[in-house]
Amino acid sequence: MPLSSTSKHQEWISGWGQTHPVHATIITPKSNDEIQALAPTLQQWIPRGMGKSYGDASVGHAVIDSHYLNQVINFNQVNGIITCNAGISLEDIHKISIPSGWFLPVVPGTQLISIGGAIAADIHGKNHHQSGSFSDHIHSLTMMTGEGEIITCSTEKDSDIFYATCGGMGLTGIILSATIQLLAIETSWITQSVTQTKNLEETLTYFDENSNVPYSVAWLDSLADQASLGRGIIFAGDHSKKSELAAGTPSLILDTPAPITVPCHAPNGLINPITMSIFNTFYYHQFSFKPAHGIVSYRPFFFPLDSVGHWNRLYGHRGFLQYQCVVPLPSGHDSIKEILEAILKAKTGSFLAVLKRLGAGNPLKPLSFPMEGYTLALDFCHTPKVLALLTHLDEIVERKGGRIYLAKDARMSTSTLKSGYPDLDKLITIKRRLDPHNKIQSQLSKRLNIT
Repeated sequence: MPLSSTSKHQEWISGWGQTHPVHATIITPKSNDEIQALAPTLQQWIPRGMGKSYGDASVGHAVIDSHYLNQVINFNQVNGIITCNAGISLEDIHKISIPSGWFLPVVPGTQLISIGGAIAADIHGKNHHQSGSFSDHIHSLTMMTGEGEIITCSTEKDSDIFYATCGGMGLTGIILSATIQLLAIETSWITQSVTQTKNLEETLTYFDENSNVPYSVAWLDSLADQASLGRGIIFAGDHSKKSELAAGTPSLILDTPAPITVPCHAPNGLINPITMSIFNTFYYHQFSFKPAHGIVSYRPFFFPLDSVGHWNRLYGHRGFLQYQCVVPLPSGHDSIKEILEAILKAKTGSFLAVLKRLGAGNPLKPLSFPMEGYTLALDFCHTPKVLALLTHLDEIVERKGGRIYLAKDARMSTSTLKSGYPDLDKLITIKRRLDPHNKIQSQLSKRLNIT
């Protein structure tokens, strides 16, 4: 088949953290048929959706850009089952589903990622303790292997391929489409509660005692120490019922404000312990004067950072590293405390520190991140001092039996990977079967010796 509409060009690309850029060949097909025709012609490639993984998971010397494959194939508005191309964004799904009373069952902190990326990273949200991860709501997915074979798989058909692909960081093949069960909602509003905690014990106790709340997440003040260590603001909520809305409030509306855009890279060093301390103090104390309960739109509750376009430029040209780990529940309190104390001792601080409680993971998915416990996500400027700190945090997480999230990683070692993902060999075995010539490779897979 001629590749008449497939385009190729050279471009410097990186992950969202903007570290370790690569001069890559960007291949942009316009249909699934074109992708299949491409397979025999390429020596090495990795799928890339909207480029929002923080590290190097969707970075390679040749990438297949899926953003043109962004159509809804079928949407049953009665039962909420939707089939769509893998390149479509979560935001575009919501534009179609919310007016009909349906919402994606699991969402991360941004809508600006592709469905394929959501599956490849097996994303989790504020409701993992109740609803699991994204792939737990997929009926089936269709993908193309490194050899150009098209496979449709599910938990019942070729289940080993399905489970390896969910969380497999694009290494088993390129996802072409997926059929997903959406969540029924009465309104597009969220009934929210905001709780200010004085220290880490209060923060973690809230999660332990409020597992009945569907959505919950905590912002932590990473610079608070001594008796205030781990203080934070917990945002919790659920989809509002029609009966909770004020009279005359439309129940199902899209929230699409024009984002503020950071126009260029900020000077290196803008984000530092002084500016972070000022921000954290202001942010924490402002909630002393705000209502503890209320009804808010879904967008600020789920996707607050989407209101600031290109916010990653605030870290300057050297970029930033996001570090996300999960530690098991039995040692969770001690583990999170030790991590926060290590950050304080290093005097680096984290501009964003987000804590969530996770439910049980799925042992059938060899590279899926969640396990029952606490997950902490941290943003750091990319400096040698921070790299040394993160190596120390790896040691804590390994010792506690936890793991690092591959969708955020840009620097962990192979030994840390193997410690956190003991079933890695299952993924490698399936990849070799689907991709015997080892065509599908990313910078992440090379760095961690997966490929």
